[in-house]
Amino acid sequence: MSIFEEYVENHKKCGIKVGDFVKILRTAETEEAGWDNAWVEEMDDSGGHKFGVLSDCKGHGFCLEDGQVNYKYPYFVLEKVVKDER
Repeated sequence: MSIFEEYVENHKKCGIKVGDFVKILRTAETEEAGWDNAWVEEMDDSGGHKFGVLSDCKGHGFCLEDGQVNYKYPYFVLEKVVKDER
């Protein structure tokens, strides 16, 4: 199994779904742990904030309602939270 395939399997198992709320715990390295995307500097400002999950882009990560166009976050920097804690 390739590192990308391993990422996709772990992404599926993470328990995060469209409509959930998540907190961004930390930054990630580009293509870290097989994630098929890039972390850009503008994403750093999202750390510690909570957002709703808008879409699941599989190996590319999750799109969040953070107002940033096309930024996709890997499952391993996200923590599922209760909506009311937002």
